[in-house]
Amino acid sequence: MRRIVSVLVVVAIAALVWAGLAARRSGDGSTPVATSSSGAPAFAFYYLWWSTKHWHDKLGPHYPYGARPLPLPASLPPAGCPPTSLYQGNQLTDVPARLWSQDDPGQIETDEREAASAGLTGFAVNWAGGATYDKRLATTFGAADTLRRDGLPFSLVLSYKASAKVLPLSTILADLTYYRDHYASDPAQYLLNGKPVVIFQGSHKYDDATLAAVAAAFGDTFRIIGDETPNTYTQQRGADMYGVSYYWSTQDPYKNPESFGQLQQFADAVRATPPNADGSPKLWWAPFTPGYDGILLGDTTCIPRRDGQTMRTLFDRNGATQPDGWTLISWNEIAEGTYVDPMQRYGDRFLPVLRDLLGASPSP
Repeated sequence: MRRIVSVLVVVAIAALVWAGLAARRSGDGSTPVATSSSGAPAFAFYYLWWSTKHWHDKLGPHYPYGARPLPLPASLPPAGCPPTSLYQGNQLTDVPARLWSQDDPGQIETDEREAASAGLTGFAVNWAGGATYDKRLATTFGAADTLRRDGLPFSLVLSYKASAKVLPLSTILADLTYYRDHYASDPAQYLLNGKPVVIFQGSHKYDDATLAAVAAAFGDTFRIIGDETPNTYTQQRGADMYGVSYYWSTQDPYKNPESFGQLQQFADAVRATPPNADGSPKLWWAPFTPGYDGILLGDTTCIPRRDGQTMRTLFDRNGATQPDGWTLISWNEIAEGTYVDPMQRYGDRFLPVLRDLLGASPSP
């Protein structure tokens, strides 16, 4: 009897601890958010540019759009690299059975439900600022709100796209003001210590003065996560960020095993930075990918997926840095071959791999 009582007490304590951790991760004690098996939240970069025009721009004028189902636009050798385009002007290796558009709200909700089923905490929604993609951004939040009402704890952080080109400070401040006024209080926001998260995508391209100005304007509104590299990060830059991520889409576990040590040094440098204003330590968010293939874009890098082994290796080895958060590159960066979005070539193969890594249970 004493043994049974002891077991029940342990179970009860574990349940209380889990509930407390989940409440802290959600930021306000409301609906718990999904976290990885390491206890860290995991967000997939979600790009909002997939219109019918964008598909056509990437597939080129010679692709047979009227075929049903659509044919694969490129072939891959057994080793997975490099691809060979089957149509002149094509830059993609995969397509859905029928082209869809993110102008369809149902498509965005489908993406979110699939991502939630795979155990992702949510999406890092890539937004270019201003009115660009604003309708799709609103739809993304609306779909996440729907999921949450259905009992699926799916959350969003902003991936502010300032990386394509260096933007004037006035543009950055205007964009973040717009986002604050329209989305900061949305229930789907992932709250980190009570405040929404903004990943400043491409922060490594900006000088210290710009980062300081952004922090002065919005450091009390958002938890700003920088997008830095080992060569750009300094403690001075870190002082203007709540934490740091690294968009390393081309990390190659096979040709560059030294990358794991490099990532550990980067994480150590971030954590050696003096604490945030609220006394919390600087946060480190680590990347992982299913593979990479930029050959048809004119790149020379191709990292094979190896039926999920690449993603498993990167997650396991990068996990040695004990990340406070994960960034999956990506949900739908199809042209660079980092996507896990189910389409024709792989189907939903990478969703159970994700589910296994993140420690999630299959959705009913």
